[in-house]
Amino acid sequence: MDYDDIQSVMAHVPNQWWLEHELCKYILTILVHKDNKDLSSSPTRLPAGDTRANAREKKEMELAEVRRAAKAERPVEKYGDVEHQMKKVRVDGMRSQVEKNIVDSIVSQINVMRDNADIYKAMFGEEKYREKIAQLMNKLPGLGEVNVLEKETVGVPEVDLTLTSSVGDEDDEENYGTDGTD
Repeated sequence: MDYDDIQSVMAHVPNQWWLEHELCKYILTILVHKDNKDLSSSPTRLPAGDTRANAREKKEMELAEVRRAAKAERPVEKYGDVEHQMKKVRVDGMRSQVEKNIVDSIVSQINVMRDNADIYKAMFGEEKYREKIAQLMNKLPGLGEVNVLEKETVGVPEVDLTLTSSVGDEDDEENYGTDGTD
């Protein structure tokens, strides 16, 4: 066989050898992708590429730049969206309802104090009764300087105003209902 004569060499090579032989797939990939840096027949001669850490940093920087550009393109509506306004309205409504409930509670406490004024005065005296009424009225918005939502401890002790008799109150039981109030 004459290796200088291409025709004689090709006569000895089987037809479509490059498709059937197992090792030829590697040669084909190199020929097809000859300009690709990742596939080379002599990889040791190629210059070193980026390390994984450098590649990740570059990707992170590119992604941050893309996100920054996308953020700059978005319209900025400070407190302009409808959902935020709806939530704000709901919160304001809830606050006003809480304030209304606090005022109603204070008014009902004052009414209970007025209804049971005689009992309270008998137990603690006129001065404590007036002090307690004044404290309750000062908690009402617009009347005192105390904020309605702040909790304040009151110096007057809480009293159970239920009408129950204790042992040794026989005199009270005999006179119960004789003053015409029940």
